[in-house]
Amino acid sequence: MLDDDDEVLLAMTEELGVFTPYVGGVEHASALLPPLEAFCSVEKTCVRDKAVESLGRIGSQMRESDLVEYFYPIGEVLIITLIYFC
Repeated sequence: MLDDDDEVLLAMTEELGVFTPYVGGVEHASALLPPLEAFCSVEKTCVRDKAVESLGRIGSQMRESDLVEYFYPIGEVLIITLIYFC
């Protein structure tokens, strides 16, 4: 069961996944990555899962050069987080 704080985090992670147009488009999508990266390390599995889903949605829209510079380094953090929660 989710408490109010978890529901807010879940809603935020979901909204960030469709926020690309509001940060200036694909050119500035990397601005959405740090908060989603942080959400990937919260305790609730549903919030982490939604953060990963939103990261995937944003990553699929990003330019290749931005993926290499901003998106791929997050993978290292996610692997460490995955090991921690397993």
